Amino acid sequence: PSFITSEDPSTFVEKTASQSPQGVNNVNGVNGINGVCVANPGSVGHPELCRRPCLHFTAGYCGHGSSCNFCHETHPQKAAKLDKRQREIMQNLHSKEAAALIFEYVKARVLQADIEGGQTLVDLLEVERKDADTTCIHPRDLRHLRKTMSRLNLYSLLGIFASKSS
Repeated sequence: PSFITSEDPSTFVEKTASQSPQGVNNVNGVNGINGVCVANPGSVGHPELCRRPCLHFTAGYCGHGSSCNFCHETHPQKAAKLDKRQREIMQNLHSKEAAALIFEYVKARVLQADIEGGQTLVDLLEVERKDADTTCIHPRDLRHLRKTMSRLNLYSLLGIFASKSS
C-alpha cells in the first residue's frame, strides 16, 4: 500500500505550511513556506511546490486576484509535462516502480529547496521504492522519461506518484 492517499499533491504543501509555524508567514490569509510571503494560494511554495502559472496573470490581469489557485510568480521556462507515451508508461507501472523513477528527482528538489518536512517524504519514497524493477521499461523510453522528470518541479513529481496511489 502506498503512503500518499490524496490525488492532489497540494495536500503536502498545505500540510507542510500548517505544521511549520516558525517557517511560515501568513499574509492576507495566504501561507508562505520558509519565511517567504506570497500573494495568492497558488504561489505557495514557488517554484517547487506551486501549481502551474496563472495564464490570466501572465496576460496582465487575473480576476481571482489574491484568491487565485494558480501561481502568480515568474516561471522562467515553460513547465515540463509528460508526453502521451510517457503517461502511458507511468500508468502501466506499479507504485513501487513509479517511486523508484521519481525518487532521485524528489530528493534533489527537497534538498535544493530546503523544504521543511521534505526529508520525511524522501524517507517514505525510499521505503516505497524498495525492490522496484524498472527493467520492464525500454531503455530509450526510460532515458526520455528521466530527461522529462529532471525538468519537472516537485509538485508535478508528487502528482505522478499520487496518481499511482489512488
